[in-house]
Amino acid sequence: IEETKRSASQPAAQQVRSAKLDALVRAGRTQDAIAEADRLIATGYTKGWVYAQRGFARRSIDDLAGAVSDFDIALSKNDLDAKVRTNVAYGRTEALARWAEKDGRADDAIEAYRTFTLMERSNSDAWYSYGYALIKRGRPVEGADALRVGLQQRPNIRVAIDAANAYVLTNAPLASQLFRYAIGLDTRGGGVDRERLRPVQVAGARVRDPQIDVRR
Repeated sequence: IEETKRSASQPAAQQVRSAKLDALVRAGRTQDAIAEADRLIATGYTKGWVYAQRGFARRSIDDLAGAVSDFDIALSKNDLDAKVRTNVAYGRTEALARWAEKDGRADDAIEAYRTFTLMERSNSDAWYSYGYALIKRGRPVEGADALRVGLQQRPNIRVAIDAANAYVLTNAPLASQLFRYAIGLDTRGGGVDRERLRPVQVAGARVRDPQIDVRR
């Protein structure tokens, strides 16, 4: 009978614990959130979402190795729904990439994002992160190509501007198209400085055949 009562009360207890962890994370009380997750784990409550929450908290304070470890455990539990699992997997990718960058392994960071985009091709955040990592590495055209894939999933004025700037020296027509695309987004309520939206004219810029198109 006691076991039946405990099982019946488990979902409500989980909701309370989840709500408390969520509240601590949202309030920016990162250390308290980590301590709460530690307490739950120590008492034998080892659901995937507990490790996931601790992983996000650790990531926010740059404990990247700890975050990756927590995300790996969370994913290994196989008790997360599909959407949450995708979010945790991307959290792991971001932590892994930031860890690599911190250690001076820029190519490993790029590979982490690239691998995730192969698994989740509709994740705009992953494409944006991948693109910016490439640009930071001195590969602006490849980076801009990745940013444009992200733009197809979720339009963003500043990303469009950054992609345009990355193309200016190699593909002036495409850069101009992206500036116009950004202006079109701005007229629908983006609030970006129009000086920044103005195309940069570069004489003799080589035109490169685009493989990815962002259509207005």
